[in-house]
Amino acid sequence: MPVSGDVLPPEPAETQGIGVSTNLIATGIMSQRVELQWGISSEILGANLVYRNFPPEPIIEPEPPLNPGGEVQSHVAYSENTQAVMGSIDYRKESSIDTSVQLGPNPNVENVRQVTFVADDVGRLYSTEDMSMFNVGNAIRSDGGAICPFLPGIHECIPMFCNRFEAGSAIDMSVVSASTSAGIRNINPAGDPGYWTPVPVIDDPARADYRIRVAELETTPSIGLVSAYTQIHSTEGGSTCPGAPIAAQQITFEEERTAIGDVSLFQYLVSYESGVIR
Repeated sequence: MPVSGDVLPPEPAETQGIGVSTNLIATGIMSQRVELQWGISSEILGANLVYRNFPPEPIIEPEPPLNPGGEVQSHVAYSENTQAVMGSIDYRKESSIDTSVQLGPNPNVENVRQVTFVADDVGRLYSTEDMSMFNVGNAIRSDGGAICPFLPGIHECIPMFCNRFEAGSAIDMSVVSASTSAGIRNINPAGDPGYWTPVPVIDDPARADYRIRVAELETTPSIGLVSAYTQIHSTEGGSTCPGAPIAAQQITFEEERTAIGDVSLFQYLVSYESGVIR
């Protein structure tokens, strides 16, 4: 069997959309804190529904492990902590969360912000931003889950996987002009409803993007420390289905960028895709 990437869970029967817009211009002290945790399963989150006996009787079993019938899960987290003390700040941010299927590369979770700050004497702006996406699943059947008509004849099943992406940044500056954007796509349409466990569509990949840019404020360099990082750990199976849990590929990627002093330009961009088709 070939090594394959993430398979994303389908959108829930009831979807939510959340949008938040922040615009702030102030002198003095400003505080901004955001925490997001989102978990979704193709079956049941935190439990397994199995059918035993005859006639079939539904039984709830604790989790972990995931349902061996082919459950996939996605767990997304985002956080921001910004503190501005003794200075003039211009802060703008647009945030959105949508648990329904998004067209093309459009994200389910997106945060875009711009901030400028100039300290008064001993003032400081300190800001951290972190995002992560953790996708995990047992081997699933490809029939009933592929929009592409050629895929079932090529792959009879999709091997198990366990993939994690993390990225973020830290800013500690007395003068700063910065912009960041963080986006995650982690939902696919539902596949054929005639199976249990439910079969998710496997045609679109998981996506994550993180960007940060720190530049001059008019003609004055940003002053202080800025850093950005990425961590990726991927383990993907390649055994026949259902088969034993044997890893066929492992990837570990870590990096960090840091600049300290007078910063005329610091720009960091990272994009991640994982899927059967990409």
